[in-house]
Amino acid sequence: MSGVRPGYFQQSDAGTAKVALFFSHQLGGSICDWVPYLKAFTAAGYAVLATEEPGSPARDVPAALTWLGGKGITKAVLIGASKGGTGSLEAAAERSTPLPVAAVVSLSGPTNYEGDRALVAVAKIKAPVFFAAEQDDSPFAGDAKDLYATSVSPAKTLKIYPGSRHGADLLADGALNDVLAFLAQNVPAQ
Repeated sequence: MSGVRPGYFQQSDAGTAKVALFFSHQLGGSICDWVPYLKAFTAAGYAVLATEEPGSPARDVPAALTWLGGKGITKAVLIGASKGGTGSLEAAAERSTPLPVAAVVSLSGPTNYEGDRALVAVAKIKAPVFFAAEQDDSPFAGDAKDLYATSVSPAKTLKIYPGSRHGADLLADGALNDVLAFLAQNVPAQ
């Protein structure tokens, strides 16, 4: 993957997915944050790609989407934890991506991270967007609410879960089933 650090790619269990999910980790995180959940997504019919990103995933998305296109993928969903959520929103706001960005999932994404301005980006994204955080994870629960309020997507979802966990850990606290339902409704695997 030119331009993207080595990662983990898995085709769907059926082996014919045309939709891929590109996972971006949080600050201090890694591919390992996503590993416990990837099987649920491939079982639902999606291909998955997770990479190591020292900076913003917004800079890695074009190379990752180009690489996925070479694997027969026709559209992508960007799923990010914390800085990964912010970078995914920033990348989705770009008009010229190598593959269509069919939806975005932001788990504890802040409104801004380094040069990524998610609050500006969500005012441009028409694709479905899922925002989530845990209520005692400050300031991220407030950021999720602000992003949702600013979003112009006609298919946006906001979930605030009890607790104080952050990023990919939301998947263990109930978000996994909600994200799978969001994907099934807005970006079916087949």
